[in-house]
Amino acid sequence: MSAAEVLAALSDPARLAMLGRIAAAGAAGCDLDAAAAGAPPRDARRQIARLTAAGLVASDGARLVARIDAIRAALEEVAPAGDEGGAADARVRALFRRGRIVAIPRTPELRLSLLRHLAGRFERGRTYREPEVNAVLHEAHDDHVALRRYLVDEGLLVRSADGATYRRAGDAGPDANSA
Repeated sequence: MSAAEVLAALSDPARLAMLGRIAAAGAAGCDLDAAAAGAPPRDARRQIARLTAAGLVASDGARLVARIDAIRAALEEVAPAGDEGGAADARVRALFRRGRIVAIPRTPELRLSLLRHLAGRFERGRTYREPEVNAVLHEAHDDHVALRRYLVDEGLLVRSADGATYRRAGDAGPDANSA
């Protein structure tokens, strides 16, 4: 299954709780009643069908067994291990809590690694208006203005001469410069 299918299956709190109960049963698994924990049987069967279709649950006879390896595989698909420099990448991931940057690092090397990571949020070949850049960066940290400035200063984003548009470095058109 694709990472998107796994994440979609995990997006429902009731399904996630059900998977948690199945996983808590370990390799022995559990039956539908234990997994459902009081949910109506029809709803429980529908939720199990969705988890099974996503590869998160397998049935072993009447027992349901969690396939946590499917979550690991989805994570690997989204952010492959060893991608973008190993230890530096782990240090950048440590700067995030719940998808947001806890603090912008002061050390130049770590800040540059973070900025490279953030630059990856911008599509190659696409021109962004300043509000779009701000929105992308605001998803990561409240001080999107500082992040935008750092990205421009490091040459990871290139601003047009009039300051109205931005592009990822290497994608700049003829009117762009790093003002």
